[in-house]
This record gives sequence, structure tokens and C-alpha cells, in this order.
Amino acid sequence: MPSPRTIFRENGLPIFEDHSSVEGLQWVTLKVCDSQEALFDAALMDLLIESLQLGNYILTDRPMHEEDRLWVSFPILYSTITGTASIEIIIRLILHYKEQILNGVISIDREYLFRPSFRLHVLY
Repeated sequence: MPSPRTIFRENGLPIFEDHSSVEGLQWVTLKVCDSQEALFDAALMDLLIESLQLGNYILTDRPMHEEDRLWVSFPILYSTITGTASIEIIIRLILHYKEQILNGVISIDREYLFRPSFRLHVLY
């Protein structure tokens, strides 16, 4: 299985993270919406933290942002998923990414996160 792509870019290139050697990995997955594309990267990270704190997330067995637009997934070990403790781990991860954004090291790959949907819509 190839390394999952993140929603971030560094030096203009997508960032991939290799989780192939990690067993028992789950993904804390959040949904954003098109209207949030106008937010600055750091503000979008704050919004993700708020969504986590409100319980607006799902646990998945794969990174959903690879499959469809507007999803953001963060890895977490299944064994650490115990209520608020797992959320605090993800919040710390998001804060780390936010710090990297504010320092100009990475940015959100908006072309990837907010990419057009290619689903076919049937008109009746």
C-alpha cells in the first residue's frame, strides 16, 4: 500500500507519510465545507480543533481525504483511542501543523483538499 498523502504541501510539493509499519492505525476524520476554502490555513486548523472538541468527527480505517474532497484525516493508534485522550493527541498534532504553517514551513494543499468533485450527477 502506498504512503498516504496528507493535505499539506512543503516547498510546493505534497507531503506523504509512511505508516506502513504501524499496526492498529485508525484515522480521526473531519469534514470541511466549500465555504471554508476562504479561511487562512491557520484559521482552518483552528476550525478542525473546534470540530474535534464538539465531537464532529468519525473514526475510519483509512485516510478519507485520499478518497474524496473536503475530508481531513489524522492517524492515531487504535490502542490509544480512549475518549478525550485520543482527541487531545489529535489536537496536539493539529497544533503542531498549525505552528509549521505559521512558520512558513508547510501550507494546506487547497487544490487537493478543495478539489472539484468528479461524481456523476443524474439529471431527471
